[in-house]
Amino acid sequence: MSVFSGTDRYDLTTFTVAPGTGAGAFTVAPNPLPGVQGVEATYTASWSGLAAASDYLGLVRYGDSGFSTVVAVEN
Repeated sequence: MSVFSGTDRYDLTTFTVAPGTGAGAFTVAPNPLPGVQGVEATYTASWSGLAAASDYLGLVRYGDSGFSTVVAVEN
């Protein structure tokens, strides 16, 4: 059995996320985010200046922790 046989169709969308590049103005407040490991923290993210009828992907990184949150905007 081949996993590549069949007639299913799909769309594939790719994004490149690189620091300091991209569209619009993405901001997070407070910045930096004060926090203690293991204690829940909240912040507000805002992304302005994006063109209509386009999709966007961003990333919120938490310092050098290796953790991040993906932010997707679908229009």
